[in-house]
Amino acid sequence: MTNSDTQQTPKSLNQIMAEQNRHRRLFLVVVEEGQDAEIALKYACLRAKDTNGRVALAAVIEPTDIQQWGGIEEIMREEKRQDAEKLLLKKSKFVMEQTNRFAICYIREGDKAEEIFNLLEESEDVSVLILGADTDPKRPGPITSYLLSKGFGKIKTPITIVPGNLTDEEIVRLT
Repeated sequence: MTNSDTQQTPKSLNQIMAEQNRHRRLFLVVVEEGQDAEIALKYACLRAKDTNGRVALAAVIEPTDIQQWGGIEEIMREEKRQDAEKLLLKKSKFVMEQTNRFAICYIREGDKAEEIFNLLEESEDVSVLILGADTDPKRPGPITSYLLSKGFGKIKTPITIVPGNLTDEEIVRLT
């Protein structure tokens, strides 16, 4: 064995940061408008801050129903993407204010529930999916409905469902 066989190549800064980030908890939140999504995001930020973790934000652009009008469909799709980017930017600023870390952002296109579960399957980094529960039992939301019908057999990531009627004080107490 030569001396060069036992020497390790120095790691780059990117490799070191990637290794450190791999050991941190990553809390994934689906970005939407609404009180339940806001509460889920606040909860995720507090959990990330308490555990030295990070928050990931996922926006899903759902397909339009107008398929025979190609040009109009493309314009609507682009507008939805711009709206998703604006919402991600707004929520990313909130994450930075709360955790002092940049959010990891994902934009997907397709069925919301399927895209979130595809993201979880593709990303080994996500530790927990944080969902906000709508306070109206008649509207469980697409991801919760998907979970109840067929999603539990597919997912290998823990899920935290945060009630959508919690106060800030209750969120702090729970985290």
